Amino acid sequence: MAIDFKKLLKDLAIKITTGTNDKPIYPPTDVQKTSIGDDMALKDKLDKIDQEYSISEIQDIKLPESVDLEKLEYKALSDSEIQELAKHSLADYYNLTSRAIDQDTQSQKKDLDDYKKQLYDALTQKEQNIEQSFDQAKKDVSSQALKRGLARSSIALAMEQEIDAQKARELAQSRNAYIEQAARIDYEIADLETKKQAAMNDLDISYAAKLAIQINDLKNERAEKIKEVQKYNNELAKYQAEYNIDRQKAEQDLTLGQYEILKNKTTGIAEIEKELEQQKQQKKFEYLLDYLSGIPKKEAIKAAESNPLIRQSLDTYYYRKLLNALEARTK
Repeated sequence: MAIDFKKLLKDLAIKITTGTNDKPIYPPTDVQKTSIGDDMALKDKLDKIDQEYSISEIQDIKLPESVDLEKLEYKALSDSEIQELAKHSLADYYNLTSRAIDQDTQSQKKDLDDYKKQLYDALTQKEQNIEQSFDQAKKDVSSQALKRGLARSSIALAMEQEIDAQKARELAQSRNAYIEQAARIDYEIADLETKKQAAMNDLDISYAAKLAIQINDLKNERAEKIKEVQKYNNELAKYQAEYNIDRQKAEQDLTLGQYEILKNKTTGIAEIEKELEQQKQQKKFEYLLDYLSGIPKKEAIKAAESNPLIRQSLDTYYYRKLLNALEARTK
């Protein structure tokens, strides 16, 4: 039996070029024109029709899992930390007061030391004056005795001795007065240290009392803060528990409410879905009939029977209707 090469070439869709034109002598059939890209476009169109004629599912309403509140966190101070904090708060009081006591003591001591030095300087000056005064008196006595010819007389010697004795008495009197005053000043200086120590002791007692009060206040404040935080967190936990119960009930009520609203507006979900399905099948039928209208009758029927996208997109009624419409075509 002879091989029909023309038919073989046509079936294989082999391109035979003539001249400068690179076109097949035998064009491919319309069924062969349906490429993967065409199938994807067809599928996209059919999916779009599905979306246009469907009811979105009613989503369950979900409320927030928890209230937008956070538990309070409180890191309470330890007893040792409270004690250090109290000491720190009273540090300025103690340091400034003790410094003031010391400065006051030093100031008074300086005043007494200066006064003692002034007394000593005054004593030195007074002794010089006494020395000069009595030395001059002795010179005057000697001069008078010499004029009278009594230079070595017992009278002149007695007068000089009396002057020396008087000078010694006045010098002793001045020195004793200074010694007495200096001793009194030394006593006052020593007493300043005693008073300073007494003031520091009073400060220590006052500081200890204030420290105890401050520590007690801080501990009370800590206890109150712990109590407040516990109360708040307990109330928050209670509120959260109540919220969870109310949230679940609200979600159920809201979800059921959606169905009730939809039910009141329509004659029923089933009836709507049935009507939409019929409209969708009609729309797909019309689109596929138009889609296959550009293909010759036989190829169109073959495509409708062999292409799963076309076969599966229609129910039995509309699929048979499509095939009947294609069969009814004249060409």
